[in-house]
Amino acid sequence: MRVEYRFAMKQLLLLAVVLGISNAVIPGDHFEVLSSKRNVDLASHLVKISTTLEIKNSGAKATNEFFFTVEENIAENLSFISASGNKDSEDAFNVLKQKPEGNKESYKILLDKKLEPQATRMLYVYQVFRNLQQPFPKETKQSEPQLMWLSMNQHLYSPYKIISDSVSFKTPTSKIISYSKIDPYSVSNNVIEYGPYANVAPFTKKEISVHFENHSPFLTVTSLNRWIEVSHWGGNIAIEESIAIKHSGAKLLGSFSRFDYMYLRSQEGISSVKSYKTVLPAGAKDVYYRDEIGNISTSNLLQLMDAVELEIRPRYPLFGGWVTQYMLGYNLPSYQYLFTSGSDYKLKMRFVDHIFDDMSVDDATVKVILPEGASDIKLNVPYDVEREKDELHFTFLDFSGRPVVTMKKKNLVEEHIQDFELSYKFNPILLLREPLMLIVGLLVMFLSVILLVRLDFSISIDSNAETRMKVAGIIEQLLAIQGKRESLYAKFQDAITAYRKSKDNSALQAAKKSFENDSRDVKTSFDQILKSVKDENPEAAEKIVEIQRLENVYAGFMADAMKNATQIVAGNITAEAFKKAEESLETKKSETRGKVNKVVAQL
Repeated sequence: MRVEYRFAMKQLLLLAVVLGISNAVIPGDHFEVLSSKRNVDLASHLVKISTTLEIKNSGAKATNEFFFTVEENIAENLSFISASGNKDSEDAFNVLKQKPEGNKESYKILLDKKLEPQATRMLYVYQVFRNLQQPFPKETKQSEPQLMWLSMNQHLYSPYKIISDSVSFKTPTSKIISYSKIDPYSVSNNVIEYGPYANVAPFTKKEISVHFENHSPFLTVTSLNRWIEVSHWGGNIAIEESIAIKHSGAKLLGSFSRFDYMYLRSQEGISSVKSYKTVLPAGAKDVYYRDEIGNISTSNLLQLMDAVELEIRPRYPLFGGWVTQYMLGYNLPSYQYLFTSGSDYKLKMRFVDHIFDDMSVDDATVKVILPEGASDIKLNVPYDVEREKDELHFTFLDFSGRPVVTMKKKNLVEEHIQDFELSYKFNPILLLREPLMLIVGLLVMFLSVILLVRLDFSISIDSNAETRMKVAGIIEQLLAIQGKRESLYAKFQDAITAYRKSKDNSALQAAKKSFENDSRDVKTSFDQILKSVKDENPEAAEKIVEIQRLENVYAGFMADAMKNATQIVAGNITAEAFKKAEESLETKKSETRGKVNKVVAQL
């Protein structure tokens, strides 16, 4: 029984190994490449290969799976690959990366339809490689030209047999130092053509190299940190990028000479980078460009019809091995990138944006900061990215924090400027949270101030405070009585003026009697106040006595006014004498009233 069990386990293990091998093997008998033409573009620091294939289904079954392989020594330099059935078509086929098999890295291209047995069709494959061109020599002087060395396979590295194979190299200039001379080949200006070669076996390797002059900007973004902050309040999306750039060309040999740079700048052979252009979205506004020192004012901004062009000019020219780092930020209107349906929102933005032409990025980190309260977050990306665990970001008036979606990717080029989609749910009622927090906060602050001012938190009784409060109450009573006294004066003055017109002596005497009685009542009230405040506040008592004295003087002036009125009515004085007496009396009354008011104000 135990022997049978062991035999069965061996059979299962053998079957698993066989199945694993069959899955790993790339089928080489399904297709045949009738023609392969590769165009290698070396105009920039990237290596762009456009491959035109005529393929034939040489198998017995219809299939839509075509395998495309890359040599192991350049597989990690491959940044982008796409395939289509039409050279000018934007509808690309699905390209699926397969698990590495030995020293090969393969991609499965899913054609738009199955190819019948013995049928043929055209296939176009586009590849972008980074860091394939190597400076040779690795160091050059400031005035020397920059030379690049490229070494790659002469033939298309394919799992299928190739009936006809050819390759051409296009260099930036016609200054080609050396190249592999393998027949058949031809050279015309800046183009080197090899082939065609007949009946190339699968996975054939034969190295060829090109040594040429290349002064294109060899800039590499070593680190890109991109923040995208979505705000529902102002309908705004804030973008900020922290960019570290290195000149990856031939390193500068010796010291830098500003004098030589100024006079050799207009000549050929200078590989430094003085400036480059960054293209921003058309809706970009409030653009800023700064580094650790501060704002860099040498940049230029140009508003175009469909974009915003920013000329980036570092503080110093970049030579080989030199680095620079800066911050670039701007705002975008959210209605162009944020779409909504009820409480469902979808953000559609670029994973990375244009930095410079033929850009090359080592490592990119993109963080999307969503509004506080966003939930049910779903991410859809156009290519594989590494998504880290979501985190929270706290800013002003945040209560529970804003969700942050973090994505990372290495080895990017300009073809990776594609849109990602981020869907989430957000209740618009949450927009009221921040203003309500402000209102409640201010209300609590004002109430706290009121309580702190009004309440007495001391343990002992402050007798002085009680005395001050008592005196303050008495003073308020005194002011009320003083106001009553002034109204009596005004009423009596009106009676005197009426007497001069009516000559009714009985009415005048009645008004006089009423004034004297009311004045006695006011004086009595003043005396009572004086008595109560004399011991508590002697200084206030002195002022009350002074008020009484001045009021007695003012009362005498009122008696003189009555006397003048009776004399003018009786005809004992002339009108001119009465007028002078009245003017003098008014002046004295005004001065006395001013003194009274001054003393009252000091209480």
